[in-house]
Amino acid sequence: MRHILLLALSLCVVACSKSKDVANVSFAINFSPSFKQGCIVVRVQDAANASNSAEKTFSGADLAGKTPLKVGYIQRENWGTELKVTVVAHERACDGNVVVAQSEFVVNMAGDGRKPLQSVSLVTPDEDDDGYVAKEAGGTDCADTGPNAAARSPAKSEVCDEIDNDCDEAVDEGFTVTTIYRDADGDGAGAGAALQRCLPATGYATQGGDCDDGNKDIAPGKPEICDNVDNNCVGGVDEGHDKNWYKDLDGDGWLGQASLVVQCAQPDGYAHLPASERFDCNDNNKDTAPGKPELCDNEDNDCDDVVDDGVLNKGDPCNNMSCTGTYVCNLTTKLAECNAAAPRMFYRDADGDGDASSTAPQREVCAGETDPVGYVMSPRTDCDDADPSTKPGAPELCDAIDNNCVGGPDEGLTCNGTLKQVPDFHLRSTNRSWKTVSTGPNGYPVWIAGSGGTWCGGRPRGRSSRASAMGIQRVPTRMTEAPRPMPVTAAITTGWRPGWIHKGEWFWAGRMGCSLFITELRR
Repeated sequence: MRHILLLALSLCVVACSKSKDVANVSFAINFSPSFKQGCIVVRVQDAANASNSAEKTFSGADLAGKTPLKVGYIQRENWGTELKVTVVAHERACDGNVVVAQSEFVVNMAGDGRKPLQSVSLVTPDEDDDGYVAKEAGGTDCADTGPNAAARSPAKSEVCDEIDNDCDEAVDEGFTVTTIYRDADGDGAGAGAALQRCLPATGYATQGGDCDDGNKDIAPGKPEICDNVDNNCVGGVDEGHDKNWYKDLDGDGWLGQASLVVQCAQPDGYAHLPASERFDCNDNNKDTAPGKPELCDNEDNDCDDVVDDGVLNKGDPCNNMSCTGTYVCNLTTKLAECNAAAPRMFYRDADGDGDASSTAPQREVCAGETDPVGYVMSPRTDCDDADPSTKPGAPELCDAIDNNCVGGPDEGLTCNGTLKQVPDFHLRSTNRSWKTVSTGPNGYPVWIAGSGGTWCGGRPRGRSSRASAMGIQRVPTRMTEAPRPMPVTAAITTGWRPGWIHKGEWFWAGRMGCSLFITELRR
């Protein structure tokens, strides 16, 4: 390693060959290896006499590859034994440039011979080799390392690149500023906050509003295509494209709104609704569509939002014989028909035997009305509606009456005044249980007896009878005319069973087994 020797007026490189008896000292100056374009000054001064001084400047080739830099000093005559040593590193040339590092120390030169080595360390980084030391180390280079280091130093000219190129702590000064936006996808439109920058500005655009700055196919002004994406950044999706598809479900040639499918591609069997057409208001009924004739079916067939408009008579009052109703729709014929049901026909049952005569007065009963008392609907086959024992199906009795309304009186019977028992017969009286009937040889008079001493006597046909009782109140029937009451014995208190007429006299027997005599019959 070469040494630099400080002599009286100059410095030189040593491996000092002077007499070892002369006082001398060596300095080892360490500096950053990248400090190749700077300047280092070594100054030695007599501490007792400032006018005694010497210095040496090192730059360029003196520094390249020479760290540490070794400098030697041989004591001079007439100098004091104490030296003040100053080592200064300048950015670039030494003349008036920035001092980036400095070290001062004192060396005692008393006595002869070599003094201990003096080491000095200077931090002088210039990593980008542009001759400027990093600001962090006391220099003026604002970017000594990093991707923009080569473009930045005090010697650079400012360009429009968002960088402080000339290290004056201002960016892009001297350029016209405009509003720009970061354009990450390079489609000519940016996004994010507006920035004030000069032009040209790489990676920026003067137009903002890009709604997807990661997709170059999406930006303001781009054509909108049907892809479920806002291509032109106007805030809508697929505007200008009809994505509504409809189907004709009932096959009547009209599209139904309920079948809507929203998508770009046309589904199979679907179509767009033409601008001149309306929707089918019921796409499940082929009789319903715009322009269809209105039917009486409780549907809006012509899709004019009115049901059954123009249908004749619908809603008007109507009659079915004596019953009233309203014209309503028949869903089979699709016409308006009266909804009043035909009345039920009832016929007067005069004798209360459940059958009316063919000439009985009739009565119409409408739906919801109560069935009339004393009337029957059918049959109308009673041949004597004044006699409850006479009607089709009644047992034929030996009473000279056609009880069953078939083939005349007493057909098939040998009567001759013989009496017959009639179980549970009644003559419209309350709580009467009629047990037996007896007639005269010619069928009249008629005598009927029942439980509890109840009896009824009747005159020839065309006249009426009276019911009475022994031991109970007399109860009149609808046969109000009666013969003179018969005297009876007080012993007759039981229910009557058999009875017969003989020679104008009437005989009854009761359940007690007694034979009773009743007065002579009177005509």
